[in-house]
Parts: sequence; structure tokens; C-alpha cells
Amino acid sequence: MKRIIGVAGAMLLALAWPPASGDAAAPRRANAREPVDVVFDTDMALDVDDVGALALLHALANRGECRILAVGVSESVRGYDGLWAPAMADVIDRYYGRPEIPVGVYRGPHQEMREKGRYAEKTAKAFPHRLQSGSGAPAAYKLYRRVLAGRPDGSVVMISVGFLTNLEALLQSGPDELSPLDGVELVRRKVKHWSCMGGRFPSSGDGSEFNLATYPEATAYVLGHWPRPVTFSGGELGEKVLTGARLMKKYDAARNPVARAYREYTGGKDRMSWDQTAALFAVRGLAYEGQTYFTAVTEGHNRFELTVGPPGGQGPQTSRNAWVAAPDSEQAYLVMAMPPAQLAKVIEDLMMQPPARARR
Repeated sequence: MKRIIGVAGAMLLALAWPPASGDAAAPRRANAREPVDVVFDTDMALDVDDVGALALLHALANRGECRILAVGVSESVRGYDGLWAPAMADVIDRYYGRPEIPVGVYRGPHQEMREKGRYAEKTAKAFPHRLQSGSGAPAAYKLYRRVLAGRPDGSVVMISVGFLTNLEALLQSGPDELSPLDGVELVRRKVKHWSCMGGRFPSSGDGSEFNLATYPEATAYVLGHWPRPVTFSGGELGEKVLTGARLMKKYDAARNPVARAYREYTGGKDRMSWDQTAALFAVRGLAYEGQTYFTAVTEGHNRFELTVGPPGGQGPQTSRNAWVAAPDSEQAYLVMAMPPAQLAKVIEDLMMQPPARARR
């Protein structure tokens, strides 16, 4: 539902979801199930927690808990970061023995950012990979259409830990040679759940959260049109969970690209684990093997507001999100259910697992 509200000469685009019935927003996953099929959408070159999240997914795949169907990079290949992130993802996939995982890219407009993904370039150049840059990868939304079309109905969990550019392109896509369904109907048919690292809860206050704010029009579109359940892992959660230092102490950065990426980015220190929380939830749910990682607030929906300046685009643009209480929503946000250090150990233990073929 969209509403246009005048605010002090600016335009306020407020997107909210009406109450919906159907699937529970945050299901508790049973331990003995088939592997979860996941698609991992990432802004990898901008921060190293994306690398940690992909390493975590590979560890879960080694345990038979998930299958990684595809990786998509949500930074535009028109920018430096979008060129190196696909190569970085390919390095990680290859290191863990899954070089066949397809990697897609976003080919839309580039939002210039001050931060550059130097760690990704340095790490990618030091390890084998088939993708030399994002220019050699397919469009992520087409890759997602192909992957979704080939999977059973209601079977795929989407994980986004970056911008929502690729999901916007997917939703806006029309029928093609891959599927007679348009993007919204394809998602409605094939996707079971979406785990989104984005926003702050219960409110971002007067500020904004990076993933939702950088491409706000894409955020607004996706949050207004997504037809399946979604659970948000907010910035306030992952910033308390610190990982990376133990991994760097255990592994030689010259032989382990995850350790190399963390060392290049942090210089040997821990880093916040925003993206790993969303990835962990996507596969294991709220609890696993007697450990409760999270609880979920389910009575409500995430309201995203984008404020743009006066006509002509001369004014500042900001965004914010807030949780609006309401019954029977298909949305939820996570709350940590154990001490941050304990959750960090769970996450880093997985990040530290070697490839299926032992390689140090």
C-alpha cells in the first residue's frame, strides 16, 4: 500500500503492508529436514561480514543443512565495488569446493559511495577464481528467474544482506523463455521465505540503515510488492555480535581467503556480524539443536519512509524505517535470545569450518 503525504515541502513516500494471512513469518525449523535451498544476494565488496556469511552458508552446506543455488551481487557493475564483489564471491565458492555456483550481478545505475572494496580486490587477486570481474557475470535477476523456475513450489529461501536492487529487478521482470510467470508471481510460487538484513528495529529513529537507504527507491519498490513472508535482521542485532579474530588466528591468510579477506578489511580485529545473523536464521530458523538463537516479533510490519527534497532533486534525501504493530502480518524481525558473545561463537565456529575436502 502506498501513500503520499506532504511534509514541510518534501514528499514522503510511506510503504506499509496490510495485514495478511498465510505462512507464519518466522518458522522454527525442525532439525531433521531436507537441506534448505538458498539464494544469497550480497553487496560483498563493501564490508567483510558478507564474506563471513557466505563462509557460514558453505559450512552449513557441508553439514547437509542447505544448498546454495546462486549468489547475486547487488552493487552495480558500473562501479568499482560491483566489479570486484563477484570475483570475491567466486573465490569463496571455489575455495569451499563449489565452483559451479553461478554468480550474477546488478547492471543498473550505480550509487557512488566513499567506501571502496579494496579488500575484495586484494583477496580475489591472491586466490583462484573463474570470474575476473563482474563484467563477465550474468544479470542476477535473470539468474534468479532461471533458478526459481527450476525449483519446486515454495522451496527457496532468499537471503539478502545488501541492497534490494536485484530483488527489484526480479519483481519487475516479465515472462520470458525461463518462465511464463512475471517476477511477482514467480516469487509467490517458488519462494518460501525471505531473510533480509536491513533496517533497525523497532525503529531507525531519525537516521537510516545502510542497506535500505543506499538505493531507497529499490527498497521502497521491493517492500511494497514482495508477496511472500519476510523476516528482518536489523542493524541493532548484528552490531553486537563480533567475529573474525579467532578465524584469523587459526588460519593462514595466504591459504584461506576468508581469513585473508578479514585481515585485509580489519587488520586482525573482530568485525560486526550483521549478515551472518540473517544467513544463520535463513537456514536454521530461530533455534537449532536445543539452542535458541533468536525470538521474533511477528505482530506488525516494517514501514519504510523515503523523504526526498523539493522538485528538481535539489534537497537532501533521507529514509527511515519503523515497526508498526498490527495482527496477522507475514513479516517479523529478529531479537537476540542469547548473549552476543555466545551467538558470536556459534557463528564463528561455522565460519571456521574447513572445506569439505580438508584444506588449510
